[in-house]
Amino acid sequence: MEDSQATNVWEVPAATVAMYRNMFSQFFDSDFSGHEEKYYREAVDNAVNENKKRILINLDHLREFDRLNGHNITQELIKNPKLFQQAINEALNEYRKEVNAKGEQDLTFGITGPIGDHFVSPRQLNTRFLNHIVCLDGIVTKTSLVNPKLVTLVQFCPATNQRLRTQFHDATDLTARPSRFAIPNKDANDNPLEVEYGFSTFIDHQIITIQERPESAPAGQMPRNCDVIADADLADACKPGDRVKVYGVYRILPNKVQGTASGIYHPLLIANSIEVAAQTLQLNLTKSDVENIRFIAGYKENNQLDVEENTHVLDLLSRSIAPSIYGSSRIKEAIVLMLAGGCETNLPDGTHIRGDINMLMVGDPSTAKSQLLRHVLNIAPLAVHTTGRGASGVGLTASVTTDTETGERRLEAGAMVIADRGVVCIDEFDKMDEADRVAIHEALEQQTVTISKAGIHATLNARCSVAAAANPVWGTYNPNRSPMDNVGLPDSLISRFDLLFIVLDQHNPQVDAAIADHVLENHKWKSNGPSTTYSDDGIYLKSDAIPHVSQGEQQNYVTVEFLKKYITHCKDIKPTLTKEANELLVSPWADMRAVMTRKTQPITPRTFETLIRLSTAAAKIRLSSTITEQDANTAISLLKFSVYGEDEEPPKPRTKKLISNDDKKKKSKKTKKTKKDDDNDDSSEPEAVETDEELENSSEEQSAASESDAEEKEGEQVKEDELPKLVESYVGDELDEKRKAFQEVYKYYINQTDKVFVTLDQFIETVELQKGVVITRDELKILLSENKNVTFDDENIAF
Repeated sequence: MEDSQATNVWEVPAATVAMYRNMFSQFFDSDFSGHEEKYYREAVDNAVNENKKRILINLDHLREFDRLNGHNITQELIKNPKLFQQAINEALNEYRKEVNAKGEQDLTFGITGPIGDHFVSPRQLNTRFLNHIVCLDGIVTKTSLVNPKLVTLVQFCPATNQRLRTQFHDATDLTARPSRFAIPNKDANDNPLEVEYGFSTFIDHQIITIQERPESAPAGQMPRNCDVIADADLADACKPGDRVKVYGVYRILPNKVQGTASGIYHPLLIANSIEVAAQTLQLNLTKSDVENIRFIAGYKENNQLDVEENTHVLDLLSRSIAPSIYGSSRIKEAIVLMLAGGCETNLPDGTHIRGDINMLMVGDPSTAKSQLLRHVLNIAPLAVHTTGRGASGVGLTASVTTDTETGERRLEAGAMVIADRGVVCIDEFDKMDEADRVAIHEALEQQTVTISKAGIHATLNARCSVAAAANPVWGTYNPNRSPMDNVGLPDSLISRFDLLFIVLDQHNPQVDAAIADHVLENHKWKSNGPSTTYSDDGIYLKSDAIPHVSQGEQQNYVTVEFLKKYITHCKDIKPTLTKEANELLVSPWADMRAVMTRKTQPITPRTFETLIRLSTAAAKIRLSSTITEQDANTAISLLKFSVYGEDEEPPKPRTKKLISNDDKKKKSKKTKKTKKDDDNDDSSEPEAVETDEELENSSEEQSAASESDAEEKEGEQVKEDELPKLVESYVGDELDEKRKAFQEVYKYYINQTDKVFVTLDQFIETVELQKGVVITRDELKILLSENKNVTFDDENIAF
């Protein structure tokens, strides 16, 4: 009696199966709006020809069928799929034989289309959805290996020369009781049995872990996840980092707890179909949203372009990023271009050229670097935030873990893989260990993550932009050292960042007063903020919604919601490079390469690709299909600001006034003669003046002769008009003694120390301590100008 009751629980009555089979036979042969021919006849025919196993049933078609025939099978299918599984599969395979008799492989069905309130994330799953069909939306973080699962066991008995066939069902089966016995090795008469693996039937089996999307996870809470069982053709349908929609039945299984009886069950999803969504997060843009976006970009009625508004749309958008942060206008402009991104290129030979823009901010504490990263998280359609200490190298890329239940290896995606087609914000980038930073080299340039561990060889996509912030090694930024020395990062890593911004806390009374007023306005607005912050059209912020903008000020700021929509819309544009823009980009890059110094970031061939990416992003912001000279100038200006900290042209290599030994001897003799004449006759002063003018001319001729050698020197050097005046003031035997002391100290620094540069004051102090000779800064500059192997400016000496 108990067995009979248990069988009734699992088996569906034959009358119910027949009724639903007839309904779905009519459904497959029906016409649906939007399709000229019978939709499922064509789908079945294509599946048979392409050797596919699954036909997707659109729930919208099923609702239309219900409406025309007075049924309600859509809701019944969602809430009790066990009643329909056998009926639909039988109706589908009968229809297959009718459509295409060549097919021998049985087909199965899958669900797709809008599912109403059963569209959930892992956080929204609860007991209300048990045994219902749901659509689980999330991102794949782990995938197990694909293993064979036994479905039909065939055993051979040598004693009777017969084969025994046994069906196996596990706890994930909807229509049969799970098998509770192991594989038998003897039959009922104790005859030994041998397993015929060639005649047995297996299907692929994989366990996938789906995590809620990072942009939808509540702040301060652990992200939720759910395991998904993917069998047959659904196994290996996705990889870590993919954004998927999984339709399936929400079930529970008992936990594997040894030695205890627990009432806690493990929930999971039995996959029915898997859809890999577009990697770029698409916002639902209405026709009105697109019209507003084009209006802001300067496209008026009849598609007429307002050139002035189109030119200044980048200023409007960058100004709208973090209006509560004072200054940093060029960095905000770079953030807008980074969010828009360039265009990736895949060449026929397999070369991949990234289109995503990477930026790094290095500078003093309390310069709003972390706050700017927070605003990137709010604006970017897809963004993942992490910190240098809070993430390891494998945490940023990918790792191989061991499943605690099965003991098998699983591939787990890191932050850069999860943020594929988005932005990764890394704060405290300098706090990462060197071994962890090496792991992201490949992801920054090739935009892939290659794993070769524990017998697993895989390549995952990490096509994302990286926005990082770092503090200097010594607490505050030292302008006398290179950015690489300040942040402690190698050139190979720095060159992978398109833009490197040096953010300094400059002590300027006027700037300090402006910052103080800005902060005070923020606090005043916080306590007296308006209830309505948007304009009527939802595009602009009202003036009273911005703490530091007065009612009469005409400067506009767009809302964060509109900024998200604008970025999403412009990312789909693919502008092409014009010949004029191409020619304009080449010359500035070559000039910057020619004057590259130790105090700036390295100017490499990657930098030219940076110019192309920035100009492409600028064209996207203008909603333009071509990259014009205006976009090229925007890219050049931003790159120069990143490298030199100013919008001006890069510094020209300046030559040094060199004095040859012959000139020094002549100068010394004539100076002695002048002094001797001074002792005999006070009227010899005009003669000395005349001699100095001749020496000055001689020095200028010598400078012209050595100009080609001096141009090869890098770094800032003393201006051309300074040394002649210094030479007039410091000549004679007094300088010869100091020259000897200078040369000895110079050899000391070259041979006995590993310093690359020192300050002028440090050199003067060393001369005084070691040689007991006191020299001034002006005298030291003259002595340095005589040495061709040294470069110096007003503060430092580079050997």
